[in-house]
Order: sequence, then structure tokens, then C-alpha cells
Amino acid sequence: MSRRARIACCALLVLWCAASWTLSSKSDPEDYVGVHLHLNDKVEHLIEYGTGGFLAAGAFGVVRRMRPWMAGTLFCVLWGVSDEIHQSFVPGRDSSGMDLAADAVGATLGALASTWLLFRAQDARRGVDEKVETEATKAGRRT
Repeated sequence: MSRRARIACCALLVLWCAASWTLSSKSDPEDYVGVHLHLNDKVEHLIEYGTGGFLAAGAFGVVRRMRPWMAGTLFCVLWGVSDEIHQSFVPGRDSSGMDLAADAVGATLGALASTWLLFRAQDARRGVDEKVETEATKAGRRT
């Protein structure tokens, strides 16, 4: 992944964290933003943390001691733990182990998707490089 893409993932991850924290601070986050999704609570957690996992895997893709999807998942699970603790202090909200489980599943799926896309892009680049090299070799033989 290019340096620019990692920086973009980092910036978007910071925005994701800020939005997540802000919405967790509200008794009724859907009323706060003025959008009612009418989705199951666990599906909302999967979507939210899937997005975070995707961004975190991209942001932490250069961590040498851990695979990007693991680093992204770990970050989001720790963020989810802090989020559940935070919500326990917000009037009208509560913390739930099932919410944390949905967060972890969403983060893992998002991080794996990010990693999968990165590998596909690398394979595509390698395929183009090999094709160019093969064509150059063939052209060299003809002359």
C-alpha cells in the first residue's frame, strides 16, 4: 500500500474514532444525527466496526510484528471495549458483551476485506510487471 493510502486510512480512522466516540456519548445517536436506519442493533455494530476494521488494517499495514488484519482487528476490539465502558456512563445507554462481540466480528470482517483488497492490488501489479517483462523478453528474442 502506498504511503498516501496509509495516510488517508489513518486520517479516516481518526475521523471514525471521533464519530464513534461522539455518537456513543449521546442517549439516542439516531435522533442526534437525524437518521433512523431501522436495522438490528447488532447489524449496526457490524457495519460500524467493519468500517473501522477496514480503515485500521489499512492504517496499520506497516506494523512488522503483526499482520495488517490482526492489527486492525486488535485496535478495533480495544476501541470497542473502551466504547462499551464509555457507554455505561451515558444516561439511557448500557454496555453489552453482545455488542462487543458484534464489534469484534465486524472489525475482523472489515480488516480481512481490507487485506484481501490489498493482496488483489499487489497481485494485479505483479501480473502487469510480469506481463511487461515477458513481452520485453519476447521482443528481445525477435531482434
